[in-house]
Amino acid sequence: MADPDEHLLTPTQRKMLDQQKRANPNPVPVDIQGSLSQSGRYLIDPAHAGKALAKLQEALDEVKAIGRDARDLRHLDAPYNDPYSKRAVQEIAKRASDEQGCHGKANKDLATTLQNMIDNIKAMVLEHENAERKNKGIGGNRS
Repeated sequence: MADPDEHLLTPTQRKMLDQQKRANPNPVPVDIQGSLSQSGRYLIDPAHAGKALAKLQEALDEVKAIGRDARDLRHLDAPYNDPYSKRAVQEIAKRASDEQGCHGKANKDLATTLQNMIDNIKAMVLEHENAERKNKGIGGNRS
């Protein structure tokens, strides 16, 4: 199914989208909780958890910055004192709000999902480290 907003993409964005579609023609859907909907879980090798955490934190920081920008849109002044400009600014502010189906709500949900993923990975790493310490204690010192 084609994205109805693809016509709004710049040539660079269109090229990137085409590359992504060629690289992954059948992407796996991700549910709102951020887990793969096919299995309900995501797997990360503990050896690569630091890299995953860094990328997720980078994404979370970007989502928060976008959220700040969206909140700023809620306080725009109409560029002109005509009913069309006033109505356009009202619609922009509404779309940036935290109402269901609006950007602010989706942005907050995404930030929560990313933070939950970060917290879960940190807990997984800690659990893995604790298990490794216990295993070393069981094995004793072999020289």
